[in-house]
Amino acid sequence: MKKLLRFTLLTVFVATSLQVSAKFYPAYKNAPKMHIGVRGGITFSTMDYGNAEVLTAPYGGLAVDFKVAKLPIYVETGAYYMDKGCRYEWWGDHKDYTDHNHSIFIPAVASYHFYIGKNMTLQPFTGFYTSYGIDYEKLDFGIREGVAFTYNQFYTNLGVNAGLVEQDGDEEHASIFLTVGVNF
Repeated sequence: MKKLLRFTLLTVFVATSLQVSAKFYPAYKNAPKMHIGVRGGITFSTMDYGNAEVLTAPYGGLAVDFKVAKLPIYVETGAYYMDKGCRYEWWGDHKDYTDHNHSIFIPAVASYHFYIGKNMTLQPFTGFYTSYGIDYEKLDFGIREGVAFTYNQFYTNLGVNAGLVEQDGDEEHASIFLTVGVNF
């Protein structure tokens, strides 16, 4: 329920902010119709499980977004590599165990590009993701939210993924991601 509430609040924030951006910075009229980019970064991944700890892993891939309205509203997707594993501390023998789940990750998010300067945008985004874990041959689906910043072709973002599908027993995947990249 908390995940749905956060998703709804972010969506309402983006929707009410559309008019403000359009009034104060009309550069959106010349916004590109599409961006293609390369992204790389790190994720802090874990499972919603009692003794699971965070696994820090590389993350990267290709992204593309399309302008879908007169205002700078975009739909973004792409294909990424992500290790959706975690670390466990085994209490009996006091050893740590790393559980990898190398995955193909495909987001589908909507974003609004707020023009905060001639070549700068702030881009809150919200949507969903689908991923396929190669190690466990399991499909995952969840919510993805965050915010991106661009300056010329430079791109960076910070966000969260919250899984909705139980992976092992009653555990859902959760991760925080930070990426940098270049738009072409």
